[in-house]
Amino acid sequence: MNYWVLKGRPDQNNWERMLRLGTPSRWHTKKPPAKWEVADRFFCWEGHPKLRVVGLAELVNPRVRVDAEGETLFQVKYLTPMLASKPTITELRLIPIIQEAAFLKAGPATTVLKITDEQAKLLVRLVYARNPELPVLWPDVETNVFGALVPDLDFGSSGREGELKLVRHFIRERNRGLIEAKKRAALKAHGRLACELCAFDFQQVYSARGGDFCEVHHLIPLSNVTDEAETRLEDLAVLCSNCHRMIHRQPQFQIEQLRRCLRKGLGAEAAVAGQS
Repeated sequence: MNYWVLKGRPDQNNWERMLRLGTPSRWHTKKPPAKWEVADRFFCWEGHPKLRVVGLAELVNPRVRVDAEGETLFQVKYLTPMLASKPTITELRLIPIIQEAAFLKAGPATTVLKITDEQAKLLVRLVYARNPELPVLWPDVETNVFGALVPDLDFGSSGREGELKLVRHFIRERNRGLIEAKKRAALKAHGRLACELCAFDFQQVYSARGGDFCEVHHLIPLSNVTDEAETRLEDLAVLCSNCHRMIHRQPQFQIEQLRRCLRKGLGAEAAVAGQS
């Protein structure tokens, strides 16, 4: 499986019109890659002046025919419509691994450019972070972006909002299968997915919409890991979204420390209620 960037010039390619889910499209190139294969994956790129990722596609036929001018015609299938939120060249050049990709550098005009697996997986996460409504198109690629690419930004008391920013950030791989195993173990042990700190149960509060939902916290932060590490189920904790956010505000906190804070806060609230 290979990843490529499919570059289209706006004066020749109307991405807004072309990008239709499931629609096939023929392209041509003077220099077809020697090692591309059916089902290879594409990031569709809108050229100058906008310079941004606009959609995803896959290769259907690497060699339909060679035309009279010696160019190879190939066929792709679009997997998305025009992305609602499109990662730009400015953002991508801020990500250490992606910034080395050939498609971000000046050079001769080329239709198809190789992108490494590592670069592609980061780019997939960014696309999903910016477009969470997308269905899972490539199941073998992790799209869980919690805290991975776009961390919260704290603002002052006032200011303009709405501008999209990307902060440099390295990503630690998370094993989605392990998280699902933790949820299954909790369900088997307790019959429900209740927060280990405050006992909040999404299904109890939100009915079917909250079924099978919780967040899973690494008791040993992956940011403290210098290399790959073995994670066991007992190294994980089931938390609600509020408690998960609170514990990440002070990563040095342990579960029991935050539990004491919670009890103290609830005790103070009860005392105030008793005085009223």
